[in-house]
Amino acid sequence: MPASTSEDDDRRRHRRVFCGGEARIALLPSDGALYFGRLRDLSMGGICVDMPCPLDVGVRAELIVRIQGLSFRTLGQVKTLERSRTGMEFVHLTALGKQMLEEFLESLQEKQKAIGRLRSGRVRGEAELTRELKSAGIGPAVLGSGIPLIGSPGKSEAVEPASRQESVIEPVEALVRIDVFG
Repeated sequence: MPASTSEDDDRRRHRRVFCGGEARIALLPSDGALYFGRLRDLSMGGICVDMPCPLDVGVRAELIVRIQGLSFRTLGQVKTLERSRTGMEFVHLTALGKQMLEEFLESLQEKQKAIGRLRSGRVRGEAELTRELKSAGIGPAVLGSGIPLIGSPGKSEAVEPASRQESVIEPVEALVRIDVFG
């Protein structure tokens, strides 16, 4: 199964965003078999998925892609193959699907930029931190509100007040780490 060299060309046409998610792949013509892949990155032009069994370059398939709150169906074609990584180009995506994908990618890129600035330490002061989080669409959680907070992967727990009988509970803002990279 030779690998295609068009991956570099594709990276020039569409900016890829690293993200987690899944793809369900049904080869065309369909034999009823479903293949599953773990998303590595996404662009307006296609996806790169990790798959346990490789597909041949040139194969067309129906794709159902799920990333965070976004889910869309499209027709794709295998363009590149490198070990367990399969690069698939979107052959047909509806106008609504394109619009949804474009908005999702813009939002995800903004969040990733904000997180990059936070990680690099370029944000100084609470006001700038709040502005960065708000511009990226990331809101603070209030301790004692019962809002689920995300801990280690696969675990989530709600922070509850020590006693529901307390007459006054002062809300305290907390920064919640959000992994937008999957």
